[in-house]
Amino acid sequence: MVETVGSKSPFVHVNANRPTPKASCDLRLRKTSFRNGCEIPAWSIFLFGEDGNDTMIKLLVFDLDGTIVDSKAFWKTAVYKILRKNGYAFSKEKIEKEIGQKRLLATLKELKVKEAERIKREINQYTDFKACTLKPCPNIGEIKRLRLRYATCLLTNSTRLYTTNILKKLGLELDFILGAEDVVNKIEGLKLIAKNFKVKPHEILYIADMFRDIEVARKFGCQVVLLRICSWDKKKLIKSEAENVLLHAGKLYHYLKKLPNSSREPKLYL
Repeated sequence: MVETVGSKSPFVHVNANRPTPKASCDLRLRKTSFRNGCEIPAWSIFLFGEDGNDTMIKLLVFDLDGTIVDSKAFWKTAVYKILRKNGYAFSKEKIEKEIGQKRLLATLKELKVKEAERIKREINQYTDFKACTLKPCPNIGEIKRLRLRYATCLLTNSTRLYTTNILKKLGLELDFILGAEDVVNKIEGLKLIAKNFKVKPHEILYIADMFRDIEVARKFGCQVVLLRICSWDKKKLIKSEAENVLLHAGKLYHYLKKLPNSSREPKLYL
């Protein structure tokens, strides 16, 4: 069961009945002021490994598109259809090149689309309605296993309705979720998550799919892993042999087990 918190920002919520982790933990619920004035609960969390030492990674933050759901073709089609409907004749190749590099509104403005705000809303209405048709990326069930040991969050540039429709279809619950309506960018989202969970940046693993996510992690100071199989940058990642570029979510558990507890430096793909 997911508890929604705050009428002004219903998307910011925590899972009130998350499973007790196998590792010993101390979960304290407190209230924190949010940007738009409402209050949201936050977990004050301290996780310890089986040997009793403070573990390096305490919190997993997942991206949505290209990480949990295979959605690049879906978004390319949506943007193409709505732009064509409004008289813009961009090729699918042009749209594929542009989408995902920035937020949707910024992408439309870069394409010099007039009435970009209105067209963005139209695209979001289309994708919100069709979100339930998306297929999950392989081995996403691994997230349920990871939740037994780690707090899990979702940080996305997509809308609340789009995201909740997807999570509902997949039967997937996370402890804390931030969407496009909640934060202005992902760095601010990571800061808010770290504050609410009372963890330091290096204690967070950000799990995403695009090269630009590396820069987000670098600026925030957290660890990062890129999942390749549904990545919106799949062509770039396909030849990568970097140890923190993984094929799919099924590789996460073993990757986390290999991370040294003594490390305090962000691990970044180069």
